[in-house]
Amino acid sequence: MLCPNCKAENQEDSIFCKNCGNRIEEIRKEDVLNSHSEAASELQQVKEEEKKCPDCSTVVEEDSMFCPACGCKLSENPYSVESGFMETEEREPFWKNKRKRNILLISVASVMLITAVIYAGFHFAYITCRMAISANDNGRIEQIYQENRHNKSFMKKMEYFATKQVDKIYKNYKKENYSYDTAIEKLSCYENFVNITGYEQDLKTISDSRLAFQQGNKYKSEQDILNAAIEYRQVDPLDDKNYQIASDFISENAEKIKKLALEELDSMQSAGTFNLGEVFIDRVANLLKEDDEFVHRAYQFMAEKAKSEQKVKVAGTKILNQQYWGYDLLSVSFQNVSDKTVNCMEVLILGFDKDKKPVKIKSEFNKEGKYELWGKSDQQIKSGATTGGDSGWMAYNAGEIVYLYACPYQVTFSDGEVWENPYADYFYETYAGKELKE
Repeated sequence: MLCPNCKAENQEDSIFCKNCGNRIEEIRKEDVLNSHSEAASELQQVKEEEKKCPDCSTVVEEDSMFCPACGCKLSENPYSVESGFMETEEREPFWKNKRKRNILLISVASVMLITAVIYAGFHFAYITCRMAISANDNGRIEQIYQENRHNKSFMKKMEYFATKQVDKIYKNYKKENYSYDTAIEKLSCYENFVNITGYEQDLKTISDSRLAFQQGNKYKSEQDILNAAIEYRQVDPLDDKNYQIASDFISENAEKIKKLALEELDSMQSAGTFNLGEVFIDRVANLLKEDDEFVHRAYQFMAEKAKSEQKVKVAGTKILNQQYWGYDLLSVSFQNVSDKTVNCMEVLILGFDKDKKPVKIKSEFNKEGKYELWGKSDQQIKSGATTGGDSGWMAYNAGEIVYLYACPYQVTFSDGEVWENPYADYFYETYAGKELKE
């Protein structure tokens, strides 16, 4: 190794020069670094002088006309290759490229045009439908609906519009700005877009309420308090303008109303006009359904009505003493008031002692005794005839019974008809197991 200072020959692993004493190792490192730097510069220069594809940067041979990696035509490339290496240039922005710019503008315009056409069609249908509604032209409304019912935008906008309009119609009717018929006609225009059933029902309720209020006012002017109250009770809370007036009248005249209703029932029962009485009870029921006295009186009235409609009646009752046989008979006579022959019947029998308390009747079927004895009679009774009195139903404790009550609850006629006595339920509920009242 030569010393760079004195050029004396030294061994390869020498650190200092044997001739001048200069440090050889540092000089050697600087030479190596300089050598590496020069090599790197030369390599970079070689790389820069290589011919590359401008699109994919693939190194190509100097005489290549097309890139072997991407197929780009090298002769038309905007990059210079004449000097043997690539000189990069800036690409032209797409908006400066007339062809690309025109394609973009045409695409945007097309989208806008299609959107405008769709919106115009939807808006035209919406405006046309509103015009048809204003004219109450249900036929035209139906046609527009059928043509556009699958258009979600149209249906959504019409639903929003219809909801507001229906609510406005309802409020105007409550303010008496519309007649009932006018309000119903206007509502019908929106039935394809919103559910108007609830509104129709409310309008009908208010209409009936107003009619009842008007009729109540008429009775009130005639001093007919009972009928005025009956009509006022039909005024509905939805008819808020009249409801409070009607309610105040009923509250102020509550005692008079009950007294008049009870007197009317008594009058009808005395006259035997039970059908009219039943209608009257139905009318008054809503007015006095919370009054226990009237409810009880109405129950008695309906019991008397059912009793008057019996096809087979009890003509009499008695106890037959049969000391020889060791038991007594509970005998009941029946009258057939129907136009048919009775084949058989089932009977409910009740007994009461001298203090009018219920007696448990002991029979061969129930020796412990029950308050009700259910018996059956197979005696035929012709129309208009009365039978019984010499026979009856066995009772071991008949001696305890002072008052004997009976009621046929099912009768079978000769033609096969089975009649259920409507009075039997009242009879059972009134007397079975209960003490007789004066």
